[in-house]
Amino acid sequence: MMLAPRCFSRVTLVLLSIILSLLLFTALRVHNGIPPTVSITAAQSMVENLAGEWFHLDRQNPDKVSPFTPHTDNGAEEPKPPELLVEGKASRNLARPPELEYLRQERFGLTDTILYAQQCIKPVYDQTIDRNLITNITTAFISDKSTISVTLSNDDDLSLSLPPCIPISLPVSSPYPKAPHPELIFGVASTYSRLSSESTLSAFSHWLSHSKSRLVLTITDYHTLPPSSTLSSLVKLYHSRSILATALPPQQPPKTTHPTAKNYTTPQLHFLLLSTLLSFSTPQTTFLSLIDDDTFFPSLFPLSTALSRYDPSLPLYLGARSESKSANAQYGEMAFGGAGIFVSVPLAKQLVPFYERCAVEAGGGKEKGGDGILRDCVYNYTEARLTEVKGLWQGDLRGDVSGFFEGMGIGMGLHHWKSWFHAPVAQMASINTVCGDCFLQRFKTGFGDNTTTTTTTTTDNDNERKGLWVNGYSYTEYSPGSFPSDADLQKVEGTWLYADEGDYDETYGGPLRQRLDPDQKKQWLLVDAYWTGGGNAWRRQKRQQFRQLYVYRAPRVLPGEERQNRKAVDEVLEVVWD
Repeated sequence: MMLAPRCFSRVTLVLLSIILSLLLFTALRVHNGIPPTVSITAAQSMVENLAGEWFHLDRQNPDKVSPFTPHTDNGAEEPKPPELLVEGKASRNLARPPELEYLRQERFGLTDTILYAQQCIKPVYDQTIDRNLITNITTAFISDKSTISVTLSNDDDLSLSLPPCIPISLPVSSPYPKAPHPELIFGVASTYSRLSSESTLSAFSHWLSHSKSRLVLTITDYHTLPPSSTLSSLVKLYHSRSILATALPPQQPPKTTHPTAKNYTTPQLHFLLLSTLLSFSTPQTTFLSLIDDDTFFPSLFPLSTALSRYDPSLPLYLGARSESKSANAQYGEMAFGGAGIFVSVPLAKQLVPFYERCAVEAGGGKEKGGDGILRDCVYNYTEARLTEVKGLWQGDLRGDVSGFFEGMGIGMGLHHWKSWFHAPVAQMASINTVCGDCFLQRFKTGFGDNTTTTTTTTTDNDNERKGLWVNGYSYTEYSPGSFPSDADLQKVEGTWLYADEGDYDETYGGPLRQRLDPDQKKQWLLVDAYWTGGGNAWRRQKRQQFRQLYVYRAPRVLPGEERQNRKAVDEVLEVVWD
């Protein structure tokens, strides 16, 4: 007699759940402007999706495009922009625009209060654009600034609304084609910790993910690794980023021919990696490339295009020398591997009888490095000589390298970005997913009605609020009388250490432009870039947008200066490509 009520109770609960789900589904559709008429099957599907979002927040949203990390073929989960909830105020947190929520991440290191501005851009794709010309944006790049408390210390900030962002139309090139590049094989010899670091993985992911170019890793400290650091775990890290990677222990000197030889040094292993790359070559392979763990290519497409101008059936030794005249004098004529050395398969095969001999003859190779061992082996045992490829920058610069990025651009490759200087290169170059050849393209802002200019003369009286935007790197406003003339804009500003000693003049096209004092310019540097248009924090936004965050860091207030009503306020410029 007690079974009926229990059955009735269960049936009632099920029916109530279905009714409530349908009511909720209908309410959501009405709220989003969707007519309420829908089939039961569609409703059930919607309810199941909502349940997955409510109760399984860690599930990957298939429409999400997360910052910097491409989609993976194996369906591995990728990071989402974090939901930055405020303790005790989670239910109201989404009242703030999500772009402001995003700024609360500690990694940005912003002051408690910031000045925030947006500039919206509608790309107009035009393949006739000459990116070497400086395009003029007629209006000021920064107009309305909103004062925002990043820490959300009061309730008023929770309902903050931003002024409308009116887009400007900007002619740019189309994104690069998404073509694989199985014809290239890359090799790196480095330590486990450096190759497994997030900075290395993010940079390699930018240009290697889904490329079908193989990356071969020689782990130089393999024999001293703890049991938890295995080659298979390292390979899994790369495979999770859709990078075709292979990790190997270091080669050992042959005891039969060199019984007294010690373990190979890192320079020797760097050179010997070329023979390993050759063993991975296929009929498709054109070039084998030796790189460093801090080598970066903005995209493989222009690199592959440049290499396609050379006949891979010939014994070729391709690369670039250093930008530093003194470095070239010290090491002689050779390709510097930080920007990438490219050896054709025929040349690599010619060296097969000499790899071990060249490695041992070099001793430890510490004076000339692995690049020097390769140059000596090529020059001593073959007829090949260095063919220089323009646009591969060794990056032998220290300190503030803004003059290089703003004047020369990154070209096809760069080195030292996380050692001699620091630049978020993966975030910087991610703009090429919007417009391929517009990375580091320069734009003058606030100069009136000229659309594209290399001849406009600037007078001292009209410099106020005029700026230079270098897409993906910086935005700079100049004080009155300080904006560079058009002739000066064709020169590189010598901002890095020892730039005034003439060591770089020849490589960078003549005498450098003198560095401006800090009070002559105000600079916003890019710190982040990401896609939005899906996921939790951005689910109200129905279209995808690409966002770049540029930050001006105000001089920090010293202890005791607070009493003088002095307080540092950072400024954030967000460029939104819609």
